[in-house]
Amino acid sequence: GYSLEYFCRARLLAGLVMQSKVGDEIASLWMHNPNRTIHVTSLGGGPAFDFVGLAMAMLFSLSPAASDHSTTQSYPTLNVTVLDYEVGWSDLVHAMNDSTRNIFQQPNFHCRWGGPCDITKPLSHPSNQACLANIATTNLWTCQYCIAENAQQLRASNYIFFQDLWK
Repeated sequence: GYSLEYFCRARLLAGLVMQSKVGDEIASLWMHNPNRTIHVTSLGGGPAFDFVGLAMAMLFSLSPAASDHSTTQSYPTLNVTVLDYEVGWSDLVHAMNDSTRNIFQQPNFHCRWGGPCDITKPLSHPSNQACLANIATTNLWTCQYCIAENAQQLRASNYIFFQDLWK
């Protein structure tokens, strides 16, 4: 129910990517590296809305026409790893991967469940081992609603997770 009710959040990320300076930088990464693999780690990414949004943005920004998705040769490989405190999202992440790849007919778009992550704890905390494992390969980090949902705990921890991540 949650995923169906809030599926529009995928569109919000796609819109942000396509209409902002951050989006210009991401599109530049995509356009200048068409044969490159882009690794994204989605923190608190729950049902994989970030994957769907980034896939939409990539298709839109790289397609000669927004509806022309017949070839995968010009698209970089998109690998999204979803980390979330709620491990129950893992099945839905797999389903979103299959559905998105099928609908967009893009075999080079991939989304996988990576494990738990708790943005209210230090990066070195055992609950964040999956995140630590992705640091060396991640080109883009996304983190949306879990910030608002955990605002009080983030403030109390002095945003230690993000401080550690940026270091």
